[in-house]
Amino acid sequence: MGGRLVQRSRPLLRHWDGTVWNAVPVPAGADVMNLMAIEATSADDVWVTGFSDTDQPRALHYDGTAWTPAAVPFTGVNGELYDIAAYAPDDVWAVGRTLLDDKDWGHSLVMHYDGTSWRQLAAPAGAGQLVSVAKKGGGIVAVGQDADRTESITLKGTAAGLSMRALPSADGVPPYVDAVDVTPGGTVTVAGMTGATDTAPPGPLVLTGTL
Repeated sequence: MGGRLVQRSRPLLRHWDGTVWNAVPVPAGADVMNLMAIEATSADDVWVTGFSDTDQPRALHYDGTAWTPAAVPFTGVNGELYDIAAYAPDDVWAVGRTLLDDKDWGHSLVMHYDGTSWRQLAAPAGAGQLVSVAKKGGGIVAVGQDADRTESITLKGTAAGLSMRALPSADGVPPYVDAVDVTPGGTVTVAGMTGATDTAPPGPLVLTGTL
């Protein structure tokens, strides 16, 4: 009787050389299971972020020659990085969630890289999981949920500090947000899905405004 095949998830990196996609080996010892986002400021400054199979945040950097893992110190027992945004080699942001204990739904994890090391920024206590981030005014706007998962939020700020704001709801039902972007003029656009009500099913959501 044959044994059951168990498959483990593995990180995937591919590079397009103008003709074909080529496999890129993940550096040994990187301890990465899932890569969630990628950002580059140049051909020799590329970051990818994600998490390990033990739910620890991970970041890899490409310097034009090789990929290397970077330490991502954070507060919490578990954590993941879901999205990344970069202004320059010494100004890179990543967001996701951190779990402070085994009963936590998730609190905001906001990391900033200054060209030397990653550090965690203090987020408002009520801010929860963040799923997308965009550059704005020398800082960021990120979107996600509050820590109690009762409303969708934006988190805005710079390395000096972050502030939280709830997104508008329809009929008292909060939307589900998946992505955020900012125009050069500063207009913020959030995309996702409306919450279901007694009279209407979920539907597509686009919100625009200024923060």
